[in-house]
Amino acid sequence: MHANKTLQPEPIHANYDPLNQLAKRYLRLEKQSPDPSALYLIQLAHWGLDALHLKNKMWQSDLRQSVESLLTWDPEDALTYLRDNPDDPHSPLLAKRLLRKAMSGKQAARVILNALDLKMTADQQVDYPPTKYRTG
Repeated sequence: MHANKTLQPEPIHANYDPLNQLAKRYLRLEKQSPDPSALYLIQLAHWGLDALHLKNKMWQSDLRQSVESLLTWDPEDALTYLRDNPDDPHSPLLAKRLLRKAMSGKQAARVILNALDLKMTADQQVDYPPTKYRTG
C-alpha cells in the first residue's frame, strides 16, 4: 500500500529570491541538478571552482574553503553576506543585473566568485568568515 517515495530535500526559502532563481537557471543550463536544500548561488560557485580551471591554485583553494564554509551558513545570512557591499551599502555587491549579463554558467560562476573574492579581501580578517555571519 505504501508508495515508494524518494525523500526530496526540504527547499529553503532563500532560493525563491530572484538572484537564486537566476543561479538555478545557470545550473540547469550547465546540466547540473540544483539542490533546493542549498543556496543555488553557492552551488553555482562551487561548480564553477572546478569548471573554470582557475590558474591561481592558492586563490582557488581560498575560494573553495569560503564556498564550502558558506554552504554551512544559514541560507539567509549567506545571501546577505554575498549581497552586502562593504564600499557602498546602497549598491549590492552581487546583483541580478550582474548575473544576467553572463552568457553561460561559467561566466555566472565567475561573477559570484569575484564577488566572494571582493568580500574576502574587504574583510581582511584572519578568522574568516566574519564573526557576525557565523552560526553555531
